[in-house]
Parts: sequence; structure tokens; C-alpha cells
Amino acid sequence: MSNDLLTEAHQFYEAMRAVGFKSDPEALKAKLEQLQRGLPAEDEFAALCVWSGRCLLIHRLGQEQYPLVSRKTFQVPDFFAVFSIEGQGVPVLIEVKSNDESRLILSAAYHRRLTAYAQAMGLPLLIAWRAEYGVWVLFDVNEMTRGPGGSWRVDFFEVMKQTLMGVMLGEFFVTVAAGTGLTMKIRVDNWVSQDRFTGTVVAAHWHRPDGTPVHHLAGNFLPLLMCCPEEVESSWEADTVTEKFFTPTENLVLAHRAMLAAIAGGGDTNWRQVLLSDELHEGRRSVEEAAVDAINKGMVSYVIHVEPHVRPPFLPQRKRQQPRHLQPPAQEGGT
Repeated sequence: MSNDLLTEAHQFYEAMRAVGFKSDPEALKAKLEQLQRGLPAEDEFAALCVWSGRCLLIHRLGQEQYPLVSRKTFQVPDFFAVFSIEGQGVPVLIEVKSNDESRLILSAAYHRRLTAYAQAMGLPLLIAWRAEYGVWVLFDVNEMTRGPGGSWRVDFFEVMKQTLMGVMLGEFFVTVAAGTGLTMKIRVDNWVSQDRFTGTVVAAHWHRPDGTPVHHLAGNFLPLLMCCPEEVESSWEADTVTEKFFTPTENLVLAHRAMLAAIAGGGDTNWRQVLLSDELHEGRRSVEEAAVDAINKGMVSYVIHVEPHVRPPFLPQRKRQQPRHLQPPAQEGGT
């Protein structure tokens, strides 16, 4: 056992003893492992809500409840949140789940306790599910169907038709065109070895699929590019190297995956610390602005906003602008 691990074990034991530690160590270990799986997913979803710019409030619900017998009837969900939708504040309860599968199953008892709490509060209950490949789906608990043995379940590809990620978090799809990328000109400052060096970027620009430069894009396009597979072409001139990074194939990118790519970078992330920082401010809006501008520059084929097939009744209906040719003509002499 390393000295650091031994020190941490002693500190943990002293903390438990100070608060009257009585649990079985194996049971406590199992509960800690459960929390290690669940809490990061909850924090990641909370970060997505903040990044969306549509969440007015999200806070974790304390899940200590009394009297103890109430635990047989009610299950407190993970979050209470308020979203701004069509100019209205919409309050909801959210339970967060995470697995690496294409199906989510809740036991009959667990489902009954969750929905009993929501009914007592008079609020909609949503399930935020991080499914296979780390893709998030948000749906009304009423989308779940009864399965064998009384359990409740949803399949990923079916519930995607009713995902509320677009309505509530502004989710959208972007198609990044093959060949789109970033070109950087780097001056070599110091050779570390025969094929490694330190350098300074002296010039950089985006480029279209045909290689022509784009010197300005609105918003933040880099997170979308980070979600795409990458190839690199290098060319040398004296002590200057030009690196051309580009995606070799057309790629469909989910907006929330862009947030994960930009902040997590493919590794473990302390989402609690991210939530306390300014990294999430205006994140989705900036990425969407870049995606729309990139259409005009020939770097993106299209941007598609996600809408459920049928909006749940607790959501305000979408405000649609009447086509210009169907709008009544302006009256002469009017104001």
C-alpha cells in the first residue's frame, strides 16, 4: 500500500469515527462505488443545463427524508430545475441515470416511489439518461412502458423520438463537411529531439473543404471540430512548419457532445469544479452561432434543431412564425 493511500485511509477512518461510523465496511464500499458512478453523471448533466443557457435554476434535492417509513412510498429525485421555454419558466423534477446500454430499466417499486413524489409535488418528472456512447437523452417518465415482471423501460432509439434535449436545452445536430479544418503556421523555437520541437504559432486560419482559407468565423467552432476524426498534413519551409488539421469524412455532431469535447477533452472531468467556474457561460449559443456562420462559409452542410414528435402537455407549444406570403398585408395609413 502506498504512503498516500495509507494516509487517505487513515483520514477517511478518522472522519467516519468522528461522525459515528457504524456501517458494515463492505456495504459502505458498495455505496461509495455507487456514488462514484452516479454523482459525476449528475454533475455532468447539471453542467449541460448551465451550458444550454436555457436553465434558470438547477439544484440538487437533499435525499434525506423523514419519517423513515416515507422511503417506502416516496423517492426524492436528483434535481429540481426551472427552464426558460418560449418565454415561460417551466419547473420540473429530474432523475439522472447512466449506463452503457441501449435500454434503461427501472424496477416497479422505484418507478412507483419516484412518480408518487412527483405527483405529491404537482410537477412533471423527467429522466435524464446518459446512454451508450455517452449520449444524453431527456424524456418524460410517461414515455416508459411496463415490461416483464412489472419493471419500467425505454429503448434508446425509440425514446430519441421524444427527447426533450432540444426543447429544454437547445440541442441541435451539425453536419461538418469533409475536408473542413484548421491550418496553423508554426515557427520552430527549439528542437527537443530529431522529430520533436517547441514552437510558436505565428499564423492560423480555418479552411474550407477545398482548402481555401476562412479568416473569421462567428462564435466558437473549435468544439465541433474536436468531435470529428482528424488527419494532419505537414509541410516545411526552413524552420517553419505548416500543419493542416482536417476531418477526412463528413461528420454528424450533437451539440452537447461539443461541450463535452471542449471541456472534458476525452478525459475525466471534475464537473463540480466546472460548475463553479465561468467555462460554461454562453457555451451553446456560441457554438450554434459558429455552426450557422460555417454554413455560409461552406464548412457545414446543415444545422438541425431537435424537436420531439409530440410535446408533453406540461410544455408551452412552439411559437411558429407565419410564412411571409401568408401574413396579412399592411394597411395603408396604419402605424
